[in-house]
Amino acid sequence: METVKYKISQAIRYLGDSSFYPFFPLYLSVILGYKEDTIGLVLMILPLVGMIANIIFSISAKNINFNRIFMIIMTLIEGILIIILMQVTDLPIIILMVFFLAVIGQPFYSLFDGYTAVYSAQSNDNYSKIRLYGSLGYAVGALISGYVTRHLGYHYAFYAAAGFFIILSFVLYFIKPLDLKEELRLKPNAKELLKNKKYVKFAIFYVISLSSLFLGGAFLGTYFDFKGLGSDILGIVTFVGVIMEIIVLTIYAKWGHKFKTVWIMLSIVATNFIIFFTYSFNVSKYVIMSVALIRAIGMGGLLYIGVEYIKANVKRKNITLAITLYTSLRFLVYSLLVFGSGYFIVDFGYYSFYLMVSLLSLTALFFIDYKPSYDIIKNEEKI
Repeated sequence: METVKYKISQAIRYLGDSSFYPFFPLYLSVILGYKEDTIGLVLMILPLVGMIANIIFSISAKNINFNRIFMIIMTLIEGILIIILMQVTDLPIIILMVFFLAVIGQPFYSLFDGYTAVYSAQSNDNYSKIRLYGSLGYAVGALISGYVTRHLGYHYAFYAAAGFFIILSFVLYFIKPLDLKEELRLKPNAKELLKNKKYVKFAIFYVISLSSLFLGGAFLGTYFDFKGLGSDILGIVTFVGVIMEIIVLTIYAKWGHKFKTVWIMLSIVATNFIIFFTYSFNVSKYVIMSVALIRAIGMGGLLYIGVEYIKANVKRKNITLAITLYTSLRFLVYSLLVFGSGYFIVDFGYYSFYLMVSLLSLTALFFIDYKPSYDIIKNEEKI
């Protein structure tokens, strides 16, 4: 029954996420009329402020059960902030509201992933099978919100997102605190974690790969609009892509331990490169929609190894810290890239931008450990 609560939480969280965050840049562009440079500035705030908030929340928690309390409060406030954000149109106030959203909303993901990862390790449940419900919620939310934003208005989708976040707060309240065994009562040890060469190298790979994927996705809505594709098409493509992502994640959840991690990582780099390199050419909208779907391979792989690798190679007391550190680093890298990219697109256009992103994705190849020992070993923890 407890695992069911985690699955419901994942579904609700990502229902809300996909009803707001993917369509927010389009809202700024289509409804409020802001250019890409301004959109880049606004989008930069989320990861940059989130990085600092991530560290603060992680340090503030005496143990992992304090993170549960933080999450209950954070998602409730996040929902309220989205409602308030829909009432304003002036850029300075929008920036202020997005700042507060970043403080509250962005740290939620690493805390939630860390809490769920520790629960899955304690209960011998597969994290990927729990995370599947988040992907399913994201797919359904994107499909419905794509239609709603196109035919009814952005406010309806955003109010729905706020409602999901508020409901999640109550669901999380009924999740039981984790059993604090001796190791989990200990404070995380950053020095110990950073001496783990496998973790450090993997963290850099993860940051580059996910930053590339999210950077390309940050302007996907406005790129679709540039290519004559509406928000409803974006919703459909996102829905189908996430359904494919669920299939990929299901395969990894069942047979992932049989795959060599190096091949999973290479597939992530390859799909990122193919997608964004294709976008750098003036191809038809049908090619764009088709190529967008292979994102499932890269994202599915990242969702799988992003937690399973950490569970296998990091001590349990350091799991949340490990996720928080590479998430914070990704926030920093992504925020700087998305800020500069807005101006880059205004000066050089979308085709040059996506060529840049495709080349960036290839740099992750330098941080793959090609040794056979790099494979994930299930249920084995290492320093």
